[in-house]
Amino acid sequence: MFRQKFGMKQRQRPDVSVCLRAFKPKKPAGLLVQRPGASSVARVCTLPFTLQTGELEALALALEMTDALLVVDDAQGRRAAQTLGLAYTGTLGILLRAKEENKLSSLRLVLELLQQRTFFRVSGAVYQAALKQAGEQS
Repeated sequence: MFRQKFGMKQRQRPDVSVCLRAFKPKKPAGLLVQRPGASSVARVCTLPFTLQTGELEALALALEMTDALLVVDDAQGRRAAQTLGLAYTGTLGILLRAKEENKLSSLRLVLELLQQRTFFRVSGAVYQAALKQAGEQS
């Protein structure tokens, strides 16, 4: 459909700028985009962890917010959050909460889809523990 819409041959690679224009997400009403202050960024930068830019900014912004719950899956990011005294959870924590609140019918199905379609990975032990907590152990 995308190729037809932009008059491209079947095997022709789309130009990245065309893709970005075509699929540029619209900012939902009420969404606030905020960057952390320099002092918070500097505080996070002094930590002895290897962090990507997005993690660094999320940690710094969480320092500036009261009652923030940081969602971070990366081990280095989680250690940094713990060192900074921040409340944090991961993808599994969000999914388990959704299951507990009956907003998710099957944790197993969602985890399988995540592992098939994304780079999300958990160990077998963590996978089984999450299923047990969700009441879906086999």
